[in-house]
Amino acid sequence: MIGAVNMLVDISERKAAEEEKALLLRELAHRVNNTFAVILAVAQQTLRTAPSSKAFVEIFSGRLQALAQAHNLLLTKEWTGADLGELAKGQLAPFCLEGQERLRIEGPKVTLSPPQAIALGVVLHELGTNAARYGALSNGIGRVNLSWTLGPGRVVLAWAERQGPPVVPPQRRGLGTKLIQRGLPDATIDWRFEADGVVCAIDLPLAKLQPKNGSAARVNL
Repeated sequence: MIGAVNMLVDISERKAAEEEKALLLRELAHRVNNTFAVILAVAQQTLRTAPSSKAFVEIFSGRLQALAQAHNLLLTKEWTGADLGELAKGQLAPFCLEGQERLRIEGPKVTLSPPQAIALGVVLHELGTNAARYGALSNGIGRVNLSWTLGPGRVVLAWAERQGPPVVPPQRRGLGTKLIQRGLPDATIDWRFEADGVVCAIDLPLAKLQPKNGSAARVNL
């Protein structure tokens, strides 16, 4: 042997990039699996209560759109959290009657964790749907007010319908209640069926937000 060459190549950046790519792929797979689980749960709940196949398609499509709206909002924030005001406006937009101030949304800035945004988004969709079909938004004079207040480590939402048709309490729990109890196990929900509208209070502890590229959140329904 006449000579030899000893060469060292620093591949630390490449290794770091590969590790980050693997983490992102695992996170994506986890989120996709969670999304499928949520869709399956919503489909099962809808199938149990829908009076006909036509009603199932209509109700299930609305709930899927509510999930999609929450997911799109989270994507714009790189899945770090979602603003409660933006979430509420997006979910309730289909029920806002143009030119009439019958649905009012107000409250301070609050950032929700991804599982909270997904579960609460569908709950708000359910409240809006019920108000439009049977409640204060089903007639020409009813009004709805959604507001929230901040407390130590928690947010309390208040949904109040007024001047709606006479309210008949449901015979069984709806999807909204089940979503709160299963998707947000630390939250509490209080329903009151008053003479001229439904009143619903949701007491929700604020979760600690995960940093970017952190582990994916799980939503149980």
